[in-house]
Amino acid sequence: MPDPEIFRIACARLGLPPERVAFVGDRLDVDALAARSAGLRGVWLDRSGRAAPPGLAVERITSLRACRGGR
Repeated sequence: MPDPEIFRIACARLGLPPERVAFVGDRLDVDALAARSAGLRGVWLDRSGRAAPPGLAVERITSLRACRGGR
């Protein structure tokens, strides 16, 4: 898992606190869970078509359409 500091640095460069930033990635551990551990809203882009694992600690989307409100 990446060092959470990299996510905090990115947020600082955006001029936003981590709790105001969502990070969407297609790898549960390296993207969504790592972002969550740094205080961001971690979102897992899961295009596998399988059911979500039980007890998932982050939001899961199956398409990038979900990021645009389905438009």
